[in-house]
Amino acid sequence: MPPRIRNGWCQKHGSGRLPISGRRLPAAHWIGQIGKCRALIDGPNGQEATYRSGAEVGVNAAIQDAVNAILTACQGRLSEIGGTYKPYVGAPGNAVYQFSDSDILSTEGQTFTPFFGLSDTINGISASYPSIDDAWSMTEAPPVYDSGFEVEDGNRRLLSDVSLDFVPYKGQVQRLMQSALKEARRARRHTISMPPAFWMLEPGDVVAWASARNGYDAKLFRVDGVLDQPNLDVVLDLTEVDPTDYDWNQSTDYRVPVSGSIATERPPAQPMYGWQAVPATIYDDAGRARRPSIKVSCDAGQDDVQAVWVQVRLKSSQSVVFDSNATAYAAPFEWILNGVFLSATTYQVRGKFVPYSARATDWSDWIDVTTPDVRFLAGADYDPYEGVIGLDDLDEDLADLQDWLGSGLRDVQTTIAELDARIADLDLGGAVVRDQMRQQIKATADDVTAQWTLQADALASADTAIANRVETLTASFATQTATFTSQISSLAAADTALSSRVDTLTATLTDTQTGLQATANAVSSLSTTVTNVDGKVTAVATALTSLSAASSSGDVNSANFQMAVMTGPSGYSRIGAQARQGGAGNWRSAAWYLDVPNDASLPTRFLVEAGQFIVVAGGNLNNPFVVDGTAVRMNVANIGTVTAGVMQSSNGKMVINLTAGTIVISS
Repeated sequence: MPPRIRNGWCQKHGSGRLPISGRRLPAAHWIGQIGKCRALIDGPNGQEATYRSGAEVGVNAAIQDAVNAILTACQGRLSEIGGTYKPYVGAPGNAVYQFSDSDILSTEGQTFTPFFGLSDTINGISASYPSIDDAWSMTEAPPVYDSGFEVEDGNRRLLSDVSLDFVPYKGQVQRLMQSALKEARRARRHTISMPPAFWMLEPGDVVAWASARNGYDAKLFRVDGVLDQPNLDVVLDLTEVDPTDYDWNQSTDYRVPVSGSIATERPPAQPMYGWQAVPATIYDDAGRARRPSIKVSCDAGQDDVQAVWVQVRLKSSQSVVFDSNATAYAAPFEWILNGVFLSATTYQVRGKFVPYSARATDWSDWIDVTTPDVRFLAGADYDPYEGVIGLDDLDEDLADLQDWLGSGLRDVQTTIAELDARIADLDLGGAVVRDQMRQQIKATADDVTAQWTLQADALASADTAIANRVETLTASFATQTATFTSQISSLAAADTALSSRVDTLTATLTDTQTGLQATANAVSSLSTTVTNVDGKVTAVATALTSLSAASSSGDVNSANFQMAVMTGPSGYSRIGAQARQGGAGNWRSAAWYLDVPNDASLPTRFLVEAGQFIVVAGGNLNNPFVVDGTAVRMNVANIGTVTAGVMQSSNGKMVINLTAGTIVISS
């Protein structure tokens, strides 16, 4: 289950992490542990599987939290050994190795912890779990106490509380509590050094120790840690275990839990009563119909209601166009919405009560309502952008383009970090062939240093090949530093091929009198990637140039240029350039984007973002074409056909309303 959670999360979010391959999950070991979970044991309703779990895990949940919850459900541990993962559930298994005091290296140090400190000692346990009998609400299980343990601890009751969020089975909960308490009393822990013959041991293995010095007669210990020494000796971290801690007698050990949760029960969610939505019209002071709207109403006399939350969405697209919880709940309990609605258009409306208290309320069903065919005054209802494809989503599209260009440098840094992690993962895995070349020259005089380094790595394993080259030049004088770094990387695996080059130049200077620091960076990156996920092959190529200059006072200037192409239905060919300046949360920018989506239903686009856009012909500055956010301005225009709503003179004395078909001339 834990590998499935991780792989599913990676595929859902496209995180760049590669799924765990089958060879990293030893089948025989996993099957053996699955068998321990499926082994039958006496339960409240007859025999049942020893360990079961069930829960709903959100896609935004941390993988580690989900895996830990599953392991808690089976008193399990997950060992990572050289890139492979092995779970160990429930009672300890048979000893895989037996040794005596004579096998321990007496020339090395040893440590022994005979008992826990008071703060780490427990002699009782309580637990909560999602009870099936109580509609899955968190319920307290009967606590487990041991008077003998309490006497040993100076007549103190030392409790530990456990939340078994993934265990809705009351019998399993009590088994987990009892075995957890007994195992928690096993305090003996040894750290010893052993000869190379013990390299075969892995974290999670069980060994038997015959020790006259400690009074052990083939006593079982769990290997919690293995540290390989350069001289092939092994340092083992051992903790005592006893399979009898997991013994269970259903007739004497099980206690029937109290039916009904003792947790705080909230009242059921209040539904929306009397919800209605009908067409409405907003009139001006002269009584003329000016805007289409919607009137909503609900039941009166509800207690503990502060306001009504109203949402309106277009029926055709399901897009929410009105969302407000500021409608005060007061007589006459009907309201005309002050929103922007299209005339003669079908919307859907829903509402719910907003209480003063923190109790829950439910939304009503969506109700269809068609707004009245109310037009603006003559000429005002003409839309010059009507028919322009994709303009309704321009704000979202622009935000996506800004994020794409702004995240280019972060993506480069992430790719380098992930590649370094892959190299480290291969090293730790052990089953890898590696060759490395490293060169370095360095000159130092007092606090002046000049250095050049070059390192090339070639790594090959059963499923991955990586070639990586890093060259660095550094010059420093006191607090002034100049650095050039070039990294060239290539990776090939079963479902991934990647090649990239990143050149980074950095210059830093600090004023010795004021302490102010200034930094300039220039990054150039080229990368190509081809991946195959579930039979879907995607090819991506990017080129990035990023410049930045910043001072410790908070002023930052940056310029970015990026090109990218990606195959597939959601792919594109795209070029973007951006200049940006600001600091302390106050930024100004100008940018342009060329975007050609692979989806033929979407338009190709040249988008310019600037406070002022100007086009001049040659050196003629008398007749510029200007867009400044309020209007398009031209001094001279030769136009064959004009489609417009209203045309008027600059002094307003002549108005031609083309929509209404009127001409008004005033003196």
